[in-house]
Amino acid sequence: MSTTQLQTQLAVLILASVFLFGKWLRLRSESRSRQWITASAGASVAYVWLHIIPELSEAQGTFTSMTRDMRLPLPEFRIYLSALLGFVLFYGLEHMSWPRVHLVGGGTEQAGRENLIYKVRLGGFVAYGGLVSYLMVRDSSRGLLSLLTFLLAMGLHFIVVNHSFSEEFGDKYDRNGRWLLALAVLGGGLIGTFALLPEHAILTLLGFVAGAVIENNTMMELAKGKGGRFWAFFAGAMGYSLLLVAI
Repeated sequence: MSTTQLQTQLAVLILASVFLFGKWLRLRSESRSRQWITASAGASVAYVWLHIIPELSEAQGTFTSMTRDMRLPLPEFRIYLSALLGFVLFYGLEHMSWPRVHLVGGGTEQAGRENLIYKVRLGGFVAYGGLVSYLMVRDSSRGLLSLLTFLLAMGLHFIVVNHSFSEEFGDKYDRNGRWLLALAVLGGGLIGTFALLPEHAILTLLGFVAGAVIENNTMMELAKGKGGRFWAFFAGAMGYSLLLVAI
């Protein structure tokens, strides 16, 4: 096994462990814990804006060139449309939970509806977690520094996701959901090791993840009523931005 493969597998294990041990990362003070979570959201959004989005322009040009003879619809917009799709789909998953605050009582109908919302949202993030892990493995050939910046940004992002699910679904998520998300990350890493998608497909998935990360972090932490702290988000975004610029 090469050094690069060992580093990549370790990165996948660390990313999966965020879901398994994320609840123990909370601070005793709820206010400080919320600030830490919000700062993590800001840092991962900074990674998207300063690292992934600049790559999307290059990726779009590459995609257009390599698919010129495939006669695909709107190839010159494919990567950006993929990012928009990721944003919109995960907005839809987040939007599913909003009506829950208006439900009253503890009847069977409410319990069934909440269980359906939980399963659909969890299923979407299982696929998402596997996709992020897959892209990290496929991108590992760019070197250790690229791997570490991706791991740190997505690790912080998954802390936000883990916190949001735990806060909204409680014991139900802690009993089984976090294990499914961790397995999805491990599965995505395994697939990335042995299954190579065409380059144009990987570029399309990169755009999708960029849109999803932006939506998930902003809606989970900055939406009204979510309890996110603007200054913590700002500090996390600016701090991680300075780190990316420095390296």
